[in-house]
Amino acid sequence: MTSRATQADLLEQRIAENRSAQEVDLVSWIFERVLIEPADQILELCCGTGGQTLRMLGELGKGGSLVALDTSAAALETLKGKVSGEGSGKLTALQANLDELVPALQRSGFAPPNFNLIFCAYGLYYSQDPRKTLDEALTWLKPNGRIVVVGPYGPNNGQLFEMVQASGGTLSEAVVFSSAKFMLETVIPWASLHFETVKVSTMVNPVRPTLRPCPGTSGVRSRNWSLCGRSWRRCIKSSQSTRDPPKGFWDGKAFTNMTDRQRPGSSWIVKYIDNNADDKT
Repeated sequence: MTSRATQADLLEQRIAENRSAQEVDLVSWIFERVLIEPADQILELCCGTGGQTLRMLGELGKGGSLVALDTSAAALETLKGKVSGEGSGKLTALQANLDELVPALQRSGFAPPNFNLIFCAYGLYYSQDPRKTLDEALTWLKPNGRIVVVGPYGPNNGQLFEMVQASGGTLSEAVVFSSAKFMLETVIPWASLHFETVKVSTMVNPVRPTLRPCPGTSGVRSRNWSLCGRSWRRCIKSSQSTRDPPKGFWDGKAFTNMTDRQRPGSSWIVKYIDNNADDKT
């Protein structure tokens, strides 16, 4: 999972695919709940190619600044290429992984406490010890500062997981934990120990299936169909051979009325768009 999360081109592709299909825009949803003040000093962990960074930079005034940390040099270069004008002067891009947080900040000339907002979306579970990372981040937080962690919420991937399992696929414990349990069993208990006030916001973003031709078929009908889960970057082959998409399980129901969306001469992938666009898994 980690290697895919550090490839800027794949991350950009996943973000674009998911944003085009999600019913609730994740970035808008986040920043309806996380208000950025013009003078905020922000540390963003696992910034990727800037899915949330750009929004935060846009909210900052002349006194504000943002340190964006990511393990991928390519992702940081992509991010910097998206920033221009006043935003460039507010942004510091810092290459390091979560387990190098303190020395990376120190090498860059920062001294704690330096930030009044520490933000991480879809990345904290890549730390070898997330609780230690949170403990270290807390030492860099100014009095009355905020730590915001965004991550998968239990039911969000339920439909996708059911589909994979119904098709004979298996889910590793690491995938299940990071997708369904991490926030509830790691982040919220930690926050409850260290903050007087903990605000929890949840949202289930419905998954929408879309149809597309199987890659590499050049429009020639294949006798095999596939279920393609974005999170795994592989197709799970069905034992069924047919030129039409077969019936499958989706929310306990069979796929129906799909032939009207078919294009003659094509094989099809039923592609499940994960519900959160900036997931880095």
